[in-house]
Order: sequence, then structure tokens, then C-alpha cells
Amino acid sequence: GTVVIQDLVRVILSNNQFIYGATKQQLEELRTKLTFDNPRYASALKFSRWGPPVTIPRYLTFYDYHAKENCMEVPLHFPLPFQPDSVKDERCKVNVSWPKLKVKLRSGQSRAFVSYLKNPEKGQVVLDTGEGKTILAYAIAAALKQKTLILVDRVAYTKPWYDDFQKAFGLSKNEIGLIKGNQFSIGKRVTIAFFQTLNNRDLSQLADEFGLIIHDESDT
Repeated sequence: GTVVIQDLVRVILSNNQFIYGATKQQLEELRTKLTFDNPRYASALKFSRWGPPVTIPRYLTFYDYHAKENCMEVPLHFPLPFQPDSVKDERCKVNVSWPKLKVKLRSGQSRAFVSYLKNPEKGQVVLDTGEGKTILAYAIAAALKQKTLILVDRVAYTKPWYDDFQKAFGLSKNEIGLIKGNQFSIGKRVTIAFFQTLNNRDLSQLADEFGLIIHDESDT
């Protein structure tokens, strides 16, 4: 059936937020702010001898509009230009026990740790190379007490997660689960998964499995 919501409501689900009950003016403002020129289109047009390219979109849009519910789906970390009347958080939470951190965070890690926990909505942690992002991520997961999925796209990225898990908590690296190729095991607290494997899987079985997702090297 059709959902009708009179008030402006913000629902948080997974990595997206759903805005219900927005006015036409508010919807248009969201469309405008989340529509960008496609640099690939401009480049193709510049060197094309036959006019505008038909296979490359002129604009990139970072929203979906669901007409039946009058709902605009936008990225979770997009700052809304208006304040909804209410917020309903439907993100999955999977509480698990974590041992005490056995290492002391350095000053840069501590500042990032406090800043992130004050506002987890920011979602991204940026530290210089060698500053200890892996240990920091484990400290955040332990503080939030959430079962954690770590997303990687290269084998080389997995070693620090195994090594620092042992260093941070004194636990065996064998406790970490792995989703890679034909391997599919879920760890009690931490699981490492490869994008390539997840892309070929039915992810519905993992929908309620993790309360925290960490994307390693999210700038690449």
C-alpha cells in the first residue's frame, strides 16, 4: 500500500537517509544540491566528432525519489539544508562484548577517537600514514560494542587487521571471520570481507549481522 506521512520525517537506514513528507520546494532543493556535472561527459564531448555522447550521462545524481511514498533517498552523510520534525533511526545494531584495549592510543588517535564518538554521523576518519588507523578503528568498535564488518579490496590490506587485532586485545587472529572467494566465516566480533566476493553474493543473509561497517582505504 501507499505510505502517507504529513510531517517532515528523517529515517536513517544503512548508509542512506530517507526524507518523508518534504515539500516540492524542499525536494527541488535536494535534487539541485545532489546533482553534479559528469566530468566524463564533458571530456567525451570535448573530443567527440559526432556530438554529445549518448552512452554517458551528462549529470551524476546522488538521490532516488520514491513517488508513492513522497520519499527522497539521499546519502547518510549529506547535510540536509532543512531540519526534519523527527528522526527515526533504523540502522542495525548488533551488540557484542569486547575486551579492554591493551594499547594506549597516541595523541592523534585519541583526538580522532573523541571527535568520532562525539559525532559518529561524520562517518569518516582521516589520519596520516602510520598514525594507526587500524588500532583506532578497533578502539571505536570496542567503545560502540558493535559486531564489525571490515571491507577491503586487496589482500595486502588484511594483514594489519589481523596483526592489530592481536596487539589491541591479546586475542588470537583466528577469531576473525573471513568472507573471500569460497571462504565464508563470521567472527564473533570481527569479520573481514572482500568487495569482490560480496558483489557476487546474496547480501540479504548479512543484513542484520553487523552493527558497524568499516571501509578500509575509503579514499580510493
